[in-house]
Amino acid sequence: MYHSLYHDEPTTRNVFIQNRGLSVLFLILILSHLTTPTASITLDRLSRHRRKCFTGLSMCILQSNGQASRGCGQCDADIREAPLRELRSQEELEQVARVTGERVIAMVPDRIFFAKRVRSSIPFWEYIDAAIVYEGTPERPEDFLNENIANETMDLLFNYSLEESEPNRLYNFYDNEVPENLCSKRGPRRNDEGDCTLQHFIPFNVFRINASLAQGLRATASRFHDPKATPKEEEKNSFRPQYKIQSIGRMWACATNEIPTPPPGTTNSSSNIRQLFITSERCLKERTCIPVGGHSVWSALGRINSSKPPSDRKYLFITAPMDSYALFPELSMGASAEITALAVMMAIAETVASYWRTRADEREFKRQPVYFAFNGQSWGYAGSSQFLKDVLEFRCEKENDASKNQVGCKEPEIDSLKFKVFQGADIQVLNIGQLITPSTGGDSTSSTEFFSHYQDGTSQELSSILNSSFRARVRSGLSLERGGLVNDSDFLTPIDASQSFRYYYEDRLDVLSLTNYRLNFRTGIYHSKLDGESRISEEGQRRPVYEAASAIASAVIGIALGDEEPVQINAKTVDNIITCMTGNWTNCPMAKDYLGDEYENTTVSPGNYAGSYFPLRNLRSANPSAEAKLSFIRAFFAHHNRYNSSEIRCDAEQDCEKFAGKLNKETSPLSQRNFQVAHCARRRCVASDTYTHRAFGSGIEIDDPEGRFKVVNGDAEVENNGTNPRQGDWTESLWDPDIGFCGYVEDSGLYSGVILGVGLGLTLLSFALTYWMDRALFEDKEPEVRQEYGLTTGESMVPPV
Repeated sequence: MYHSLYHDEPTTRNVFIQNRGLSVLFLILILSHLTTPTASITLDRLSRHRRKCFTGLSMCILQSNGQASRGCGQCDADIREAPLRELRSQEELEQVARVTGERVIAMVPDRIFFAKRVRSSIPFWEYIDAAIVYEGTPERPEDFLNENIANETMDLLFNYSLEESEPNRLYNFYDNEVPENLCSKRGPRRNDEGDCTLQHFIPFNVFRINASLAQGLRATASRFHDPKATPKEEEKNSFRPQYKIQSIGRMWACATNEIPTPPPGTTNSSSNIRQLFITSERCLKERTCIPVGGHSVWSALGRINSSKPPSDRKYLFITAPMDSYALFPELSMGASAEITALAVMMAIAETVASYWRTRADEREFKRQPVYFAFNGQSWGYAGSSQFLKDVLEFRCEKENDASKNQVGCKEPEIDSLKFKVFQGADIQVLNIGQLITPSTGGDSTSSTEFFSHYQDGTSQELSSILNSSFRARVRSGLSLERGGLVNDSDFLTPIDASQSFRYYYEDRLDVLSLTNYRLNFRTGIYHSKLDGESRISEEGQRRPVYEAASAIASAVIGIALGDEEPVQINAKTVDNIITCMTGNWTNCPMAKDYLGDEYENTTVSPGNYAGSYFPLRNLRSANPSAEAKLSFIRAFFAHHNRYNSSEIRCDAEQDCEKFAGKLNKETSPLSQRNFQVAHCARRRCVASDTYTHRAFGSGIEIDDPEGRFKVVNGDAEVENNGTNPRQGDWTESLWDPDIGFCGYVEDSGLYSGVILGVGLGLTLLSFALTYWMDRALFEDKEPEVRQEYGLTTGESMVPPV
């Protein structure tokens, strides 16, 4: 047994060393106790700078067809990370984006981001990893007095159409009406102010946030930003932490594997931009995209008699678009361009139906009115083209069993087959186009001039009756002239459903379009975020539209019933529909009136972007906002165009299935052609020939029962009448579900290096102190131990084994 070498009473030096060690330990414990509250407070303050993510944001998305991609998309990485920089002038933005060579994520006011000069250069920004665009005016009051900013604002208001100068040029029927180049400055130019920005592909994510979130990001980032230092200097030479943003999530319909490694220090080399593009045919095969589109609504006044032979079926089609487009889908309001036309058509339907019931005793029509709200018109006239293609070409392989109250076709799937009654019928077409000019820069634009566009050689019945109806209202200042003439001789087809009717019927139909322009749109904000209700809110702007709508309603009555009776539409109907279609339904009592409480908790977007196509049964879960608006339009038409009413109360469409079943039991023989459907409108079940119809590019087909799609004939052009128009095949990319951005505070490299060095130094110092204390204690006891055990100097003190 061996005893401790240090069992004797401590010497004075030993006690001093131990006491000093205890004192150091006690001092550490005291400091730890005293700093605990401070550390707690510090951590609490730091918590506001922890990583915080924002998803579900308004964003620019990627679309493709067989020839191009447009929109925005982060393609080469799931995450891009860079310091956040707020850039408040065109010069500052251009400098950072293209010159400095320092990667940043830019936060830019929309006033700057959408300035014309900036828009044209966006695809070539090489050092921007992502852009965060915020609404509102700049924070600095002095900016309001800056002459350059004032000029930028004027440029924003008066020249703000991001669309092509010739919208839908790839899908216009006549070659001589289509410019050779995508953004030609030569005629024809329906959209004179268009600068083609929407046709660009921006190779990074672009998010849009509200002013309050922008203020929060600004406040956080400014605490750690040295305004005198560049991002690279801040990262390498400063003790300041940096506020960084991670742009998370990418678009799937990108040729990711084909992107070459960008040069060092760059992100989006302009030479790589076109290599990011893949066609709609390819992305549909790879299932990385979905067709752009949705569902159109069509409704006949009264019941369609499908037993008549085709030659005896006479219809008047009244059409209007129901979709619009802008860089951010949530802001695709299209108040003046498309939604006013839709509202006018719906108000006409209300007025004509009321006249038919109360003053015409529901007598038989000479030409039955059928109303069409076409979706996807901004994308190659998808809604009108798909409908007409189905009328002429659709073949149902397996119908649903009508005797079991099942409507439509099972293979290939389609909601209803009632549209086939139009095959071979005698059809006239009245398209309602842009009827109002939005105000810009505070001015109030009012015009009582309207134009009818039609081709020589047609029956002229439509134009004759419409002219008479407008002349009857000459006291209101209305005028109707022949539109769409070049050099007073050549016809120019309007940018509306006329193009689809020309494509599928050539010149066999009497087609007329009514607009407030002769050749070019009278607006500089076509397909932009500024085309909201506030731009068409003046009474002086809307009064001519009300009068024109009333004139059209009188003309419809004249064509449908042969009556020459002046009628007046309900102006409030027009106003309420515009509000509902371009708002978020917080101020839309009409929606609640027609739909009840079914959509009370649904978030409705003010935008009218067509979206991506989903079967009707899946639409509510995939796009509840689009489904709510579709249901609103359908319920409106179903109520006014009904041919059978009931006292059965309902809250949703499925509540009326028993009513429809009862009607169909009384129909013999029952088929899909004479199948009756019931709708829930104003909490009552009504029978109405009102239907939805799929609306995606006519160049796309459903490939199998699982819902796969394919492009018809690939990228081949379809010849017709000596021209080469393409059928629409626009698709929308799928994207990562968590797409958005995250912000966090990161220490600078220099500061982190110093902290690491201090930490390592303290660790080494603690080891040295421990060694010194141990050595000092040993040296203090060594002579006494040697004497006790009889060890000579130099003899080992290690016990033998």
